[in-house]
Amino acid sequence: MGLAFLEPRRGLMFAARKSQASVARLIGIQDPGWRWDWIAGERPPPPRCIAAVVNDQDDAMHPRCLTQLANLAVWCTEEGIGHVSMYDQDGSVRAGKERLVEAVVRATVEGHRRNRFHRMRACTYEVRTVDDDGTVRVAARFTCGGAATNKWAELFGMGKPSEKHSPGDSPRSAPMTTTVDLLRGGDGRAALLEAARRWRDEKQDRDGKQDRDGVAPSGSDDSITPRELEAWMERTGRLLPAVDLAIVFGKHFHASAYPPWQLHRAEIYHVDRGLWGFTRKGLRRVLRRYSKTAQRFGK
Repeated sequence: MGLAFLEPRRGLMFAARKSQASVARLIGIQDPGWRWDWIAGERPPPPRCIAAVVNDQDDAMHPRCLTQLANLAVWCTEEGIGHVSMYDQDGSVRAGKERLVEAVVRATVEGHRRNRFHRMRACTYEVRTVDDDGTVRVAARFTCGGAATNKWAELFGMGKPSEKHSPGDSPRSAPMTTTVDLLRGGDGRAALLEAARRWRDEKQDRDGKQDRDGVAPSGSDDSITPRELEAWMERTGRLLPAVDLAIVFGKHFHASAYPPWQLHRAEIYHVDRGLWGFTRKGLRRVLRRYSKTAQRFGK
């Protein structure tokens, strides 16, 4: 039976994890996924923000790239990840945002059609881009999943509207909101420079006022924390959130000039097979590896 792992010295938690994996394989589930960890009492929260870095420009310009990134966005939504950043250095993904929106809808409809016993709940996607001055703007907003999927399925000829109640439309399950940022090299830099310039001007004004009042300038105002910079950018609509988990797709392991101010606390994983070989199972494998990292230092 292969139950040799149930030896007492390894602990009950280890035995529970191994047992649920064996049962999953026995009933035909090849990859139980990281969500099954709750059986052993160890299901961790998902990362709040995940980044997909396509560092090969030929891959970024390939027509299949948008389809794969759309699948990744849908998989992240199913795993409870509410923010996804998609990046290539020259902005090829950003230039195809209309096709990406259509690919996300198609991926949702296809997943809805394949698995009728577990319908995806409604999700509102916000696709955002960054202007030259650092302002983050919403380029598209649409809803997929739940009752909205029936409309898209009819539009694409993949099904007919169903009058039956869908589990995804339960009043107890609130619709999700997934933000998708389409980034290119240099995005967000203008916002940081503007924040630093305004802080310098405000400091000079404070020092000048203190000199006029006959009070010596205090050295405690010379420092500014990243939290203060992020608060200013959030107030002005220029904040790009810090990434918790970054996945680099390409033969070579480099971030391809991804905005470093977003990666200061990120765990970075490399998929050398590229974007084409990445599947839902691969995402769950990365999430499981991320969840078991005891100390995260951005490596």
